[in-house]
Amino acid sequence: MRTLRLLLFFTFILCLNQSYAQKNYWQQKVDNDISVRLDDVKHLLHGSLHIHYQNNSPDTLTFIYFHLYPNAYKSDQSAYAIQALENRQTTFFYADKKSKGYIDSLDFKVETKGKYISAEIQKTKEIDIVKVILPEKLFPGKSINLSTDFRVKIPIVFSRLGHDGQAYQISQWFPKPAVYDAKGWHPIPYLDQGEFYSEFGDYKVSITLPANYIVMGTGDIQEASENKWLEDLAKIQHDSASLAAMKKVPVSDTIFKTITFREQQIHDFAWFASKKWVVRMDTVLAPGTDHVVTAYSCFLPSDWEIWKNSVDDIKTTIRGYGTLVGPYPYNTAKVVEGSLKAGGGMEYPTVTVIDAVGDVETLHSVIIHEVGHNWFYGILGSNERSYPWMDEGINSYYETKIYPPPPSYKKAGGASDNSIGLSVFGAAHSLYPATTASQDLPYMNYGVDIYYKVPQYLVYLEKYMGTENFDSAMRKYFSTWKFKHPQPEDFEKIFREKSPKDISWFFELMARPEGVDFAINKVEVLNDSLMVKIENKTGIILPVLVNVISSAGDTMSQWSAPFLKEQNISFKNVTSYKSVFISNDIPDINLKNNFNKKYYGVNAFGGINYSKQKTIWISPFAGLNRYDGIMVGAILHNVSVPENPFKFIIAPMFGTRSKNLVGHATFNYTKHLSKSILDNIDFFLYLKSYGFSRSYIPGFEKTSLNYQKVAPEVVFNFRRPSYRSSVSHSISLKGYYITEQDFKYDSLFTVPEVGNRENNIYGKLSYNIRDSRLINPYNVRFEGQLGKTFAKISATANYKFNYSLKGKAFYARAYAGKFFKLSDQFFDYYRYQLANTYSGFNDYLYDETFIGRTENSGLWSRQVSINEGGFKFPLLQNSNQAGFNDDFLLSLNLKTDLPLGKIPIRLFFDISTFGGDNFIFKEKKKILYEAGIELTIKDFFTVHIPLVMSDEFKEYKETVLGGKFLKTITFSHNLNKINWVKAPNMLLRIE
Repeated sequence: MRTLRLLLFFTFILCLNQSYAQKNYWQQKVDNDISVRLDDVKHLLHGSLHIHYQNNSPDTLTFIYFHLYPNAYKSDQSAYAIQALENRQTTFFYADKKSKGYIDSLDFKVETKGKYISAEIQKTKEIDIVKVILPEKLFPGKSINLSTDFRVKIPIVFSRLGHDGQAYQISQWFPKPAVYDAKGWHPIPYLDQGEFYSEFGDYKVSITLPANYIVMGTGDIQEASENKWLEDLAKIQHDSASLAAMKKVPVSDTIFKTITFREQQIHDFAWFASKKWVVRMDTVLAPGTDHVVTAYSCFLPSDWEIWKNSVDDIKTTIRGYGTLVGPYPYNTAKVVEGSLKAGGGMEYPTVTVIDAVGDVETLHSVIIHEVGHNWFYGILGSNERSYPWMDEGINSYYETKIYPPPPSYKKAGGASDNSIGLSVFGAAHSLYPATTASQDLPYMNYGVDIYYKVPQYLVYLEKYMGTENFDSAMRKYFSTWKFKHPQPEDFEKIFREKSPKDISWFFELMARPEGVDFAINKVEVLNDSLMVKIENKTGIILPVLVNVISSAGDTMSQWSAPFLKEQNISFKNVTSYKSVFISNDIPDINLKNNFNKKYYGVNAFGGINYSKQKTIWISPFAGLNRYDGIMVGAILHNVSVPENPFKFIIAPMFGTRSKNLVGHATFNYTKHLSKSILDNIDFFLYLKSYGFSRSYIPGFEKTSLNYQKVAPEVVFNFRRPSYRSSVSHSISLKGYYITEQDFKYDSLFTVPEVGNRENNIYGKLSYNIRDSRLINPYNVRFEGQLGKTFAKISATANYKFNYSLKGKAFYARAYAGKFFKLSDQFFDYYRYQLANTYSGFNDYLYDETFIGRTENSGLWSRQVSINEGGFKFPLLQNSNQAGFNDDFLLSLNLKTDLPLGKIPIRLFFDISTFGGDNFIFKEKKKILYEAGIELTIKDFFTVHIPLVMSDEFKEYKETVLGGKFLKTITFSHNLNKINWVKAPNMLLRIE
């Protein structure tokens, strides 16, 4: 009895604390009165701001952080500019000064004892955040008035704020206080990837601009004449002639007008202006109320066919969200077509801007999504930057409920983009916790983990809780927290209260990177029941929903309790069935193990394989080399998206010249690790067999030699220091077994025959550092090689210095190598020596692809590879090649793009020094150099034309090449740098 009393006592205290915490919730109130004038010639805003700041916190404030977001467009060192480069967006980086923007002319003043006193402004580390020091302390429950003038130079549209000619997108444009809440101040710099967090208040904004601009902004227009004009514009019945006439931008009126907007309980204000828009409007009743909402849609005449019914999408959104979440409280809802660069659309209270779209279906979904943001962040003012799942994730869930993707939008296997995206990244083990802050997520993951994954997780939760319970929880969440700043714990508290079952697993899943993966391991009939054994391969305690289709065609479904490893689910009175499968409501990343049967198939070429079927792709394949001739065959592989854990490429071919079966194969298995300094371990096996040499005896030119190669490799890929880090480290251990045929001759050396094979074993250990950043990327490789008769150690570094001219750069490569002889016999180690110009002869590991691997004349002899010394001059006809030595080699390779637009011409310069006993250099300094021009195609194929060279090369050119300039021209390719089994993920930038 005493225990029961204690339990009841502590329960009462807990409830009292929760009630007390809710009652003691507070938030600041910030009212704004703004006047602004547009200069559409110089693209300037001249404004004045008056703020009434109410301190509802229990704390005394001595300063207020202000966001000056136009300054994000001022410098290429702003947080926005840095993130844009991280996201591989270069438009702002290469933009000229006049295209950029800023805010200035600030003069913050605080009203004190009836007078306005200038406030001190302190800079922060962010160019778009300042700290305004208050002349007097602001005590709890008190308020102050602040004012400042400001001027904004409007940039061209790089992200959100900007202009496209004389069409204006004015958002994040005025000085705005940062949020101060129970967690403290939230000064956050402007970012393209990552949205906002602002204080609620009442707004009055007066905008002065030429009279023929159509303006859509937050809130209600106060001027009856302006409202009447918009109504008249909306009534115009357009035809092709009238639309064509509207395409030309009108000259701005010399007469100016002032439009005043008012709105209450909002946290931001944005406005958009154009002289070209078509206007459409209608009204809609907010569900469950008698409140009439006016919907506006403004768009370009050229997009009439796509946008003409767009106002209906606004109405659909207000009805749908109003029914499922809560009624729309404002008088207007507006959508405008703009020139947005930060995604397909961007929402602000009561108004949203949408970029041009290519079809009606896309427009439907974008409008519903963006207008839906009026609920999730507009009314429920969560911290978008720190918790993007609370607005983008939840809002995307409701977008698909109100407007499910039509059949035309279904992809391979009948799946949506969301399902495919989640599966692709899940299969690559490249998902991140849904609770990750916006700025911490890699660019692609911001879309996949927030916009794709969270909606599917919410469906998972809805089905588990029951739709009625889920909807009840969301409505309570909305009614409790509207016009406030809910935190994740507030969402969790309400949903736990409303769920009849424990949903701890959902919040654990949201906070973990693992993708959901269930497998059906066994199905059997026991007595009068069907027993289904399910394996949870996720590593987190989760429930699963299993479906059974009986022999009679009836569908039965059953949830398991949350479990960790294996669980048996029993379907009573079921003794025969057609199929057993895991429900589509489970966001499973691997469909192939979700069925009681295994499905296999063969398809042509390659592609997306989001289905229950394990597919092998097959297609014709061909190749060419000097020894096997034209090679024809097929390529078989299972490389696709989503990727398979075990991948292979097999390409058998027939050499029409050599009459040999040739080809190559690559096998790869990736072992992903979750709690280790290693991210994953890659196991590779490479097989190759091709011709590599031929007879030069007349009449026997088609007699060729073949090599065979078996090369296993293990690559240890280290975990990156942060989610968005571009720096990777890896260690590779690779072995080689290579067997090469040799010629044997008759006693007169006139009839060559293929003789015995020579077998060699090599080992290679390398440590690689790579920074794949877009501007000034680099990589460094430390390598050691070991063979029976030699050893090598080397270091290679590549650095790209980007110029301020887009697409142009300076490239530097440095190489240092040391050779160790493990045999006293010269010919035992001769071919392994350090090479200044690296050709097929030097590629004893057969890692490169050469068309004429051992040719010493003709076109194919002029293929080189940028390895070791990195020179381009061809030296194959000289047995004592310049720079080829058994001691050391130091080389520097420089090249630069030329400012010739898209013409891919570069200058190059190479210089090296080396050791060894090369007799050519007995009495000379061991220095070689060359310089010339290159023609390159996307760095994959390059033609090298040496023009200036050291004396040794000149002598070789005259004595061996007959002084012929064309014979000094070489070429190279980088196709071997592509890891084909990893190619799909590389293209999608999944790392």
